[in-house]
Amino acid sequence: MRQPSLTDFVDLQGSDALELMTNDRIAELTGLDANRVLKSTLVRERFILKKAKEPVDLAHEVLDRFLEKTQLDNKDTEALALVHTDYNAGVHDEMGESIASRIGISCDRVRAMSLGGGGFVKVLEYALSVAHTLSDEKHCLILNVETPDRYIDARDSRAAPIFAAGATATSLWNGPGHSLLFAESRDLTPPENLKKEDIFSFVDNEAEDFFGQRSMRTIVRMNGDLAYINGSALIEKATRESLERVMGNESSRGKGVTVVPHQANAKMIRAFQATVSEPLRGERPDWNIPRLSFVNGMEGMGNVISSTIPSVLARLHQINGVVQPQDGDIVLTPAAGICMENPGLRMSMGIGAMEWHPDAYKH
Repeated sequence: MRQPSLTDFVDLQGSDALELMTNDRIAELTGLDANRVLKSTLVRERFILKKAKEPVDLAHEVLDRFLEKTQLDNKDTEALALVHTDYNAGVHDEMGESIASRIGISCDRVRAMSLGGGGFVKVLEYALSVAHTLSDEKHCLILNVETPDRYIDARDSRAAPIFAAGATATSLWNGPGHSLLFAESRDLTPPENLKKEDIFSFVDNEAEDFFGQRSMRTIVRMNGDLAYINGSALIEKATRESLERVMGNESSRGKGVTVVPHQANAKMIRAFQATVSEPLRGERPDWNIPRLSFVNGMEGMGNVISSTIPSVLARLHQINGVVQPQDGDIVLTPAAGICMENPGLRMSMGIGAMEWHPDAYKH
């Protein structure tokens, strides 16, 4: 049986539903200096959902873009896997129902989830589990729709400069494309939290939105130090595990490797690349990796939660300094982020890999 494959990747770059948030605007909201915002995040611009729009609008727009690019039709889809990170399960459930109604599939073929930064790997894991149920030439549609700006306090100097809205689409099918080698996730207790402090928490509090309005609502709080330290450790662990898993297959040795990690923090990725790339290459010369590169795409989009990895894959050709993966190369997708079931004390980690075949998918 053919290895299930991902078709193509689409995001909402340039969407009229999104509003630009410059570092100057973030500085106004948080009280930070704009230069400090840039220095601490390495993000030049990020986007929020426009006031008159709702998250479901992003889902429909990114689906439109995906269908146009791939030349697929609604009837080509047999299952839907959707991620929208939110404390309110009703939001992603209603979004899933809206998309399912549009493409004409029954609710028992829809899985809507709230998953956080590890969400892309987790949704791929789910899609793989249903791939064997797909009819010939049919697809499992995968949507990641994120609007963290709706549940953070715009005055929060740790969260507001990093998080951003966006959406992505791809699909999995049993045909040609980027061969999905594996996608696995697990929730675990991170290595550095000796004081047992909350890493993330959802609290009811007076908060200000990005349009200057204050109200009582549920917002997320992030312990920036713990999220950074543990996120770094788990991304490194996930990268090593992904690479070891891939190179356990001798047919993968001698191929270039591109690492597209969850874009939680640009400084984290830069530091991680500096400290890990050469050791990964040098520890196992028998793997014969001719190219090993790490992709940092946060500068122009920020942390779009579960949409970060597929957004980067959609924009690979635009990101400065990226050595483009060649046909047959390995792309790793390590991820780590909030554990929605226990956000205070646990985090999610995901390992994943695909064999890159940019021109293989043809409708």
